[in-house]
Amino acid sequence: MAAAWACLLASPAAAAIWPGQWWSFKRTSLEQLTPGDQSVWREYGLKEAEKATYEDGAVKFTATGWRVNDTTAAMAVFQWQRPQGWKKSGLTELALENGPNAYFVFGNYVIRLEGYIPDEEKRQILFVQLPRLERGPLPTLPGYLPGSGLSPYSERYILGPASLEHFEPRLPPSAAAFHMGAEAQIAQYQSPKGPVTLALFSYPTPAMAKKQVLEFGKLGGVLVKRTGPMIAVVVGGGDADFAERLLAQVNYRAQVSWDEQTKPVEPNMGDVILTAFKFAGLLMVFTLLLGGVLAGVKLFGRRYLGWEKEGEAMLTLHLDDHRSPRPD
Repeated sequence: MAAAWACLLASPAAAAIWPGQWWSFKRTSLEQLTPGDQSVWREYGLKEAEKATYEDGAVKFTATGWRVNDTTAAMAVFQWQRPQGWKKSGLTELALENGPNAYFVFGNYVIRLEGYIPDEEKRQILFVQLPRLERGPLPTLPGYLPGSGLSPYSERYILGPASLEHFEPRLPPSAAAFHMGAEAQIAQYQSPKGPVTLALFSYPTPAMAKKQVLEFGKLGGVLVKRTGPMIAVVVGGGDADFAERLLAQVNYRAQVSWDEQTKPVEPNMGDVILTAFKFAGLLMVFTLLLGGVLAGVKLFGRRYLGWEKEGEAMLTLHLDDHRSPRPD
């Protein structure tokens, strides 16, 4: 499997992230990356991983890119591979900066720039060249993590058994039931009695979550809560009070859309008649205006342009001349 993975990344067809020319920067080197933890990368759907060097005069920087399945997987990679100590950035919705270095998500790409951050116009030039770019909304599950007591850089997004085993082996994949479409967000918290892990599992429907919460309840050393289609699980620490307070902060916020079938609107006869009168009035006004314009043109032509006055011809039938005499 390792050999097959290395061959995939080494093939020329797979080396397709970084273009040879990016604005005025020329690519001077290209390296195809072979990442470790291959089971997790396969679960995240890694397609390509490259590192390139670009130069333009005195400006030189390196660019590392990972292309994965979708935006959700890109966020998972972003949490997993992000450098510590960097500050939040406005480059994209998920982005960090540290001086001339940047690390951010764009669609299904995770990009790291070191030594120079091109401006917005130059970044857009790169974005339109990215092959097989897929844009989608980020998952909402991380927004349910309580902020109080959260250990920095401890968040990890779970897409299946491999990432769950890698980041939280105390929770078995059988309880999570990823075949039902589950995803999870885990993070560590500091309690007075030591670190604890909070795992939030999201399911397509509340009924699925209601079924799986029983499976999580069978595990030892965990505290479990269901809220809507989500299951919150606290693992470790030995501080039951802290775990209860932590779970109390996790509450699903449903977004309700109301679809109501409406009856067809029947026409109002009064409105129909009023509209007819309005149309007739407008037609009369238009006729009068048109007649006035034609009369004005004729008068102007006779007075200033020398038009001859037309004879006032009238067709008469002379019915009286051919009337039959009335019998006496």
